[in-house]
Amino acid sequence: MARPLRICQYFGALRPDQGTNLLPNQGGVARAVIDLSEALRRAGHEVSVLRSGPRPAITMRSEAAGRALMLETSLPAGGLLSRRGLQAAQLALEGADALHLHEVWDPGCLQLARLARQIDVPYVMSCHGSLDDYSMGRGTLKKRTYLALAGRRMLQRAAAVHCPAAAERRQSMKWYPKGRPVVVPLLMDLAAFVELPGDGPAIALLPALDHDLPRLLVLGRIHEKKGIERLIDAATDLAQDGMVCSTVVAGPGDPEYVASLRRRAVSRGIGNHVAFPGPVSGTTKVSLFQWADLFVLPTHEENWGIVLFEALAAGTPVVTTRGVDVWQELEQTGAATLIGAGPGELTTTMRRLLLDRGELRQVGAAARPKVLQQHSREQAVGRYIDLYRDLARDTTA
Repeated sequence: MARPLRICQYFGALRPDQGTNLLPNQGGVARAVIDLSEALRRAGHEVSVLRSGPRPAITMRSEAAGRALMLETSLPAGGLLSRRGLQAAQLALEGADALHLHEVWDPGCLQLARLARQIDVPYVMSCHGSLDDYSMGRGTLKKRTYLALAGRRMLQRAAAVHCPAAAERRQSMKWYPKGRPVVVPLLMDLAAFVELPGDGPAIALLPALDHDLPRLLVLGRIHEKKGIERLIDAATDLAQDGMVCSTVVAGPGDPEYVASLRRRAVSRGIGNHVAFPGPVSGTTKVSLFQWADLFVLPTHEENWGIVLFEALAAGTPVVTTRGVDVWQELEQTGAATLIGAGPGELTTTMRRLLLDRGELRQVGAAARPKVLQQHSREQAVGRYIDLYRDLARDTTA
């Protein structure tokens, strides 16, 4: 029997809850780190989760991810690690089988990659979409300079550059041509979707909406790249054609940007039919997915899009774009419709799908068990364990 692994994960921006535990409901990269760490721990492996902050190194405990260590920085979280922070990191890395770094633009990753090489610990770098074409088209000069000075060297010296989808590998590897990209699907914790709560909690959250109307949902970080303006405009077009919908835009976001979306809905005459409940989690979040007839994410770019698979795990079909790196995987579920950037295409697609809400439910129900099975935590974590073992200095039992 193979011995348990010792793995260190680093994501500098990971936030603690009251300084003692890792927040379980964070999204994006933080969610990926916590879910992977918890799955590794449940599989019997030792996991240390490293983050950074402007205070001395402290050790935290988290039921979700095992041991968590905060590394002191000379700047706020995500900045360069101080000497004391690097000393704490070296203690954590001693005897580790692998270091998994998350977020290429964090200078702390440069320092930890160098440290790992010095003490002969292989490291994996997950870019989480940072090197996708859309992302590299913004802040281009700063990013290219960072890569030229040190980032490309860090990537090309990594034991592996982790990409969750072939589309990310194809877009990113031009920035580290001598690197070793590997495709391992992102681990998702869909346990909360095995037993669905029904739409009751969602209806209770949204008392002002008419729940007899067709229901549209977008959930996640509210950001300009998500294309939410396009969803509001398409909902407006449908309303003008006599198909009024109840639309929910749920998740955290910059207050000014969220306010601009509210104003957009009001100015187009559908303000009473669009709700912004803010961040949601737990049973309410699962219920919202189940409440919706369609989950709509007309995004410009999305590395993995956990929320898309969560919608499918709740039995809700999705509409999104090929800006999602996993569009091929989504298409294979049979419950995802992919659209282009053409004007009116989102409106036409939603109108066609919403004409038969009963059929939508059947399509979503058929895809649900496939998604739960193919993306189970137990199956996915095995791929990471295999990757770490391949890279480990000692794979003997």
